[in-house]
Amino acid sequence: MRLVPFIITLFMASPLVAQVGGSSSYGFMSLPSSARALALGGNIIHTAEGDVNQGYHNPAALNSEMDGSLSFNNAFYFAGTTYGYFGYGRSLPKLEATGSAGIFFVNYGKFTGTDAAGNLTADFRAADLIAHVGISRHYSPRLRYGANLNLIYSQLESYSALAISADLGSFYEDTARLFTAALVLRNIGTPIKSYTPDNREALPFEIQFGVSKRLEHTPFRLMVVAHNLQTPNIRYEDPNAQPTTNLFNDTTQTPKEKKYIADKIARHLIFGTEFYLGKTLRLRVAYNHQRRAEMAVPTKRALTGFSFGMGMRIYRFNMDYGFGLYHLGGVSHMIGISTRVSEFWGR
Repeated sequence: MRLVPFIITLFMASPLVAQVGGSSSYGFMSLPSSARALALGGNIIHTAEGDVNQGYHNPAALNSEMDGSLSFNNAFYFAGTTYGYFGYGRSLPKLEATGSAGIFFVNYGKFTGTDAAGNLTADFRAADLIAHVGISRHYSPRLRYGANLNLIYSQLESYSALAISADLGSFYEDTARLFTAALVLRNIGTPIKSYTPDNREALPFEIQFGVSKRLEHTPFRLMVVAHNLQTPNIRYEDPNAQPTTNLFNDTTQTPKEKKYIADKIARHLIFGTEFYLGKTLRLRVAYNHQRRAEMAVPTKRALTGFSFGMGMRIYRFNMDYGFGLYHLGGVSHMIGISTRVSEFWGR
């Protein structure tokens, strides 16, 4: 495929270093594309079925069941921000592949402009946009591989940025054992135009791996996703931590120098499950340890880090709803609707 050499070039040009905690721009690229993804912890690369939204997170998840699938999702985020995804899937018989195209958008709303002295100026808006195309092919009956090509645009007041990236994915599915696994390299790319001259903003490159298993004769599927594998330690260290002293007034190890092996591992993991209640209703719940560890209030953790949702089929439409508890200050809600065009007009 002609696309492969170009993707390899992007991969080599991308800075493959830690991209966590403010070390890159375009942070909106980590937002979930669908209500189902939000309900399952924010990232689902390891399931496919007929959900065309999966192609945004893992292009290798695209399959023939998504032929003619049309989907729209919209999230109600914090401070009046909204974001969403519109996607379409199509079988490509001549290429023996399945393709998809979609648009991911973020609208931050209207802002009141002021100068350095606080005097009112013109109001302005801010928004982000990703346009992508993807393709998936079989390597073997159980293994698929795929790639996304993304064009990224960001507009913040009078500043704008443009970048291009690729996602590379693989997807293994053993239908006899009801088991799936996936590996994805996301956001391999380079900026084309930066917000300011002579400043190249890095993209949030990330390596993800996930598995899922539906237990035989049970109504639920268990899922685990490991994210940010390119950075072994994504634990946040408090810069305000104070050193302690011993009886001889010697400075001893500060809290941030302690080793928290279990916590470091857990921050890479998202645990989720999906309950199948008949053929038309599903319930979802997930736990994101990094979100809870970084966003929970120590004196009142509540359900921070958990997310919930449901999906149901009504007539020819799949309806999904999900919400994630990011912190005590607010909850992110998302709704989605999808259908197959062929069910209305045929092929």
